[in-house]
Amino acid sequence: MSKILVAEDNKSIREGLIDALEAEGYDVCSASNGAEALEVYKYEKPDLLILDVMMPRKSGYDVCNTIRKTDTHVPIIFLTAKSSEQDKMLGFGLGGDDYVTKPFSLGELLARVHAIFRRVLTIDTGVTDKRNFMIGTHEIDPVKFTVKNSKGVVDFIKLREMALMKYFYENPNTVISRDDLMKDVWGLSYVGTTRTVDQHIAIVRKLLEEDGVLIETVQRVGYFYRKYEYV
Repeated sequence: MSKILVAEDNKSIREGLIDALEAEGYDVCSASNGAEALEVYKYEKPDLLILDVMMPRKSGYDVCNTIRKTDTHVPIIFLTAKSSEQDKMLGFGLGGDDYVTKPFSLGELLARVHAIFRRVLTIDTGVTDKRNFMIGTHEIDPVKFTVKNSKGVVDFIKLREMALMKYFYENPNTVISRDDLMKDVWGLSYVGTTRTVDQHIAIVRKLLEEDGVLIETVQRVGYFYRKYEYV
């Protein structure tokens, strides 16, 4: 049974999420503030976190940032009233996997939770080739979830960015639509917009910026990973 940590200071929302997730068969632990969320995370070791951004003591962003220093794998969904592009990019940049804006429907949130667990299961059990691979001059380690550039600088990445890099690596010099990325990387029934794809591509590009623009935008279609032969 997968365990989910719900960190939300609004008692009504927190209890509603707990009831809905438990009804879906998940084991749920909870916290009412950011500091408590970190303590519960250390003790319970959840498989997924749902973090309200505007919590007392520590924000959801602070909690995510602390966790990502030691754990790049556990999926994190931000739950917030903030809906600006800048806020979403901040959340994704800190290591969040998804971003649900209040007010929201329980059906939408549950669909995103289900999609994340399907994706994690596919990556954890379906990838048989654990060898490092190269994108440009960057070496990606699918076991340690790291990207190392030609200068030896190492960055940690999360599941979504690893899945995107692996997908582009396996489909070089091919136009890939945003819909295909939504289906193959996010999951067929993922509830979101193609703008979510664009935001994660921006993060991947930043990680690979030493090599210039390797992942090109194809207007009104999607993306193109241009594979060069380095000698």
